[in-house]
Amino acid sequence: MGKLGYLDTSRHTKPSAKRN
Repeated sequence: MGKLGYLDTSRHTKPSAKRN
């Protein structure tokens, strides 16, 4: 996913997910 993908992951998981 794009923006929503990194926003949700960063919020639920560690900041590292933001990079994925």
